[in-house]
Amino acid sequence: MTTMRRSVEQTITRLALRQLRERASVAGTAAARSDAPQALALLLDYEVSSAIDSACQTALARHIGCIVVPSSAVDAAVSLLDGAQVRVGTYVTQPEDIQAALTAGAAEIELDAAALVTAAGALDAALKEFVNLCHTAGALLKLDLSRLAISQETLCRLSASADAANVDLIGVPAESLALVRSSTSRYTGFKVAQVHSLAQARDLLHAGAIRLGTASAPQLIDAAQTSGP
Repeated sequence: MTTMRRSVEQTITRLALRQLRERASVAGTAAARSDAPQALALLLDYEVSSAIDSACQTALARHIGCIVVPSSAVDAAVSLLDGAQVRVGTYVTQPEDIQAALTAGAAEIELDAAALVTAAGALDAALKEFVNLCHTAGALLKLDLSRLAISQETLCRLSASADAANVDLIGVPAESLALVRSSTSRYTGFKVAQVHSLAQARDLLHAGAIRLGTASAPQLIDAAQTSGP
C-alpha cells in the first residue's frame, strides 16, 4: 500500500470515528434530546442468529447501524438490505474466513482474536494484512479481544497493537473500557458487547464506547424513545 493511500484511509477512518463519537455523545444523553434514539440506533450492532428475514426488516425499520449475522446468512442479509443504509456484519473465528465473508458482501468483519494470539507475535504480524484486506473491499475490521482470558496488561498491549495496525474498532470487556482507552490513541474506537439495557448502554457511551453489541436492539431503541429526561 502506498503512503498516500494509507494516509487517505487513515483520514477516512478518523472522520468516521469522529462521527461515531458525536453520535455516541448524543445517544448517551437523556431522552430530552429528541435525536437520542436515532443516534443510539446507528451505534448498535444488532446480533442475530436466526429469523434473518424478520431481523433485517426490523433493522431497516429502526435504522439500526449494523446487523451482525452468521457467515452463512451474509448473502441473504445483503440481498434483503440491498441499497439500504443498514450495514451487514459477521463474526469470524478464523482469519481464513475473512475473504469469504467479504466476497459474500459483508461490510463489517469482526474477528475473534483468539486464533491470532496462540503464537507469540502472530497478532502484530497479521493485523495489518487483515486491515488492508478489509479496507480494500470497503469494509471495516473489528477485532474482538473481549473473549480472551488474559490480564489487563496484556489486553492493553494487544489493544495498542490493534490501534497501531489501524483496526477500525476493538471489542473489549465493559469493565476494562476505561483502562484500555488510556493505552491507545484518541482515534481508536471501542465496542462493548452483551448490552441488555438502556442504562447500561448510556453508561458505556459515556465511558467512551462508540459501538454496542446487542441482541436486544429493538428494545433498547424503544426504551430510548419512551424514557424521560
